[in-house]
Amino acid sequence: MYCWGMDNAQRDKTDRQEKALAAVASWRRRSEEVEAQRDPVITEALESGLSKELVHQFSGVARTTIDRIIAKRERAVPGDAGMETPG
Repeated sequence: MYCWGMDNAQRDKTDRQEKALAAVASWRRRSEEVEAQRDPVITEALESGLSKELVHQFSGVARTTIDRIIAKRERAVPGDAGMETPG
């Protein structure tokens, strides 16, 4: 990108920052896609009777993240006690 009054070093820094920002935005989109796939898989595993600890060990998903997935589902489906989370 050319900006009037910028020297080469400033232009290089600006170009590098723009590329870095694009990379971060791309990562975020991919991350949101993975999360959209992850939550139903984790929910199904817990609803099948697997313990939170076992799901954590096999998935690598943090137990606190599993807790957030559980809480999000409970808010979406009030009064549904179908998902037990022993362990």
